Amino acid sequence: MRVLDPAPSELWDRVCARCPYATFFHTRLWAEAMVAAFPQLRIATRAYLFEDGTVAILPLMRYRAGFRGLLCGYESMFPGVYGGIIAEGELTEEQVRAIYASLRGPRTAWVRVFGNPYAPWGIPAAFRPTVLFTQALRLSGEFKDLWRQFSRGNRSNIRKAMRSGLHVALAEGENDYAEYEAVYQDALRRWGERATSRYPFTVFRALGRYDARCVRLWLVRKSGVVVGGILILYHNRHAVYWHGAFAAAFFEYRPSNLVHAEAIRDACERGYEWYDFNPSGGHAGVVRFKQSFHPQTLYFHTAEIEGHWLSHLYVKGRERLLAGASRLWSGDRARGDHGP
Repeated sequence: MRVLDPAPSELWDRVCARCPYATFFHTRLWAEAMVAAFPQLRIATRAYLFEDGTVAILPLMRYRAGFRGLLCGYESMFPGVYGGIIAEGELTEEQVRAIYASLRGPRTAWVRVFGNPYAPWGIPAAFRPTVLFTQALRLSGEFKDLWRQFSRGNRSNIRKAMRSGLHVALAEGENDYAEYEAVYQDALRRWGERATSRYPFTVFRALGRYDARCVRLWLVRKSGVVVGGILILYHNRHAVYWHGAFAAAFFEYRPSNLVHAEAIRDACERGYEWYDFNPSGGHAGVVRFKQSFHPQTLYFHTAEIEGHWLSHLYVKGRERLLAGASRLWSGDRARGDHGP
């Protein structure tokens, strides 16, 4: 096995284009957008060349993990989206294990791998993976066939949204993205500490500059005012809902039901095989909403792989040092020894 670190851009793009289970999250476009928005990240994607001609790519992002940047943490793929190995050709189980084992370099503190429900393999059992799930619609046939599968309540809500004067259209420029950002910021204030993620506007600006065949922000307006929207990412046969936000004052009009229906209709017309609602972060209400579209439940693995034993010793030693300092500080406080 020959490792190319970093992976050449042309090779990364080629494998993404030819791999049937690659998603937008595996692409160089996604990685570059994340780096533009999060300066603490670096792209660390690797390529693997095997003697049988198989070429594999492991998309990776790198963090500084300690010891003045000597140790690094890795994630495939940031921020908790589908990652793992994609390949041009079929990989054996032994090759998959070899790729993941290669991540344990002397400077590696840890590696988080989020799997891919469309890949023909999971994360090897040696890395103690856990199971997550997503909900996705298989887009076979026409939209009218999917419409019949939506729950009765969902179809009623979509009709209500249309009668209420809601209108769905694609964002056409940065001003539209800025209007969506304002709705998102209002939602963050409403969610408060319950928010499981917070993204700067630079993320949406970076994604919005890509071709509309790859990234589409679907906006819902009422009387010309943006009341919410969803961001859908497209690659090969896969369309995935990554982000959404809606103004609370318009919930009663059911904008979320309507905009997803329109995005699903568009994905059908453009020949996509999957409309993926994405994992729901443990929010039961979100799972129930997605279930009203009658999707399939697809399972995949995620794991945190321990790094090299040297970095592991450093991390454990640092934890013990900090714990000891904390106990000492607590004891000093109890005795009233506050120093000069």
